[in-house]
Amino acid sequence: MSEKEKKEINDLMRSFSGFDNPNTTQTPDLIFDLLIAKLTGAELKVLLYIVRRTYGFGKPQGDQVSIDQICNGIVKKNGERLDYGTRLSRRQAQRAIKVLEDLNCLNVIRSNTRKGGSAINYYSLRHSDKNDIGRASLLRPRGDTHDHTPASPVTPTINSKQQTVNKTVTGGLGKQLRALPDNDLPVDQVMLIAEDNATKLKDMDALQLHTLIAAKLPERLLRKWCSEIMTDGADNPGAVFTSRVKKYAEDELKKLKGRIGKR
Repeated sequence: MSEKEKKEINDLMRSFSGFDNPNTTQTPDLIFDLLIAKLTGAELKVLLYIVRRTYGFGKPQGDQVSIDQICNGIVKKNGERLDYGTRLSRRQAQRAIKVLEDLNCLNVIRSNTRKGGSAINYYSLRHSDKNDIGRASLLRPRGDTHDHTPASPVTPTINSKQQTVNKTVTGGLGKQLRALPDNDLPVDQVMLIAEDNATKLKDMDALQLHTLIAAKLPERLLRKWCSEIMTDGADNPGAVFTSRVKKYAEDELKKLKGRIGKR
């Protein structure tokens, strides 16, 4: 952190007299009820920053965030500062991201530059298919029979299609795709491919899944499949597309295991 930035933050804090009527970022209650007791300060900072950059800006499916933004915040081209980031070092932030992945808090689609350096990654919260009541019961003290379930929903409304997508991304197909090597496309190109495919297949609810697919499979193959499926006039083009992806992932994983076995 530069001396100028330290002074800016200190000046703002000196003039801070309390919160205005809050404009809010929707945040899962489990962050406050469970994870705050488990995570380190660095891990909690990173998680809250990702929540802010995704849910806070109407992007529950996730968004591109650079490690520099996580550490140092965002300044617009006109010089306006949106935030000051976490003020962690790159190493601290990267370590925290890895822990959050291991704890099933985050999905991360990584993009590497040609030199192998870290570029802008795509982050989203990892969703569970368990309901809130079931999770709340895990936190209820033994012998407490009072219903502590919040009266109104505190997590984003997820329709049945999105619940199926969440299960797919975190379940069998998601695990298979994450086991495949990345195709090394820049994240912005991955996002363009994913949005294009999801739009053509009328499958925008599954954008998170399409993003993972676009980060792993060859672009030419995905575009070929989309064209063929739409030409055939399938009743459920998204499901047909996903079945092809699943078959491809299974075949590629068999090849990888075969090559490893020959070494």
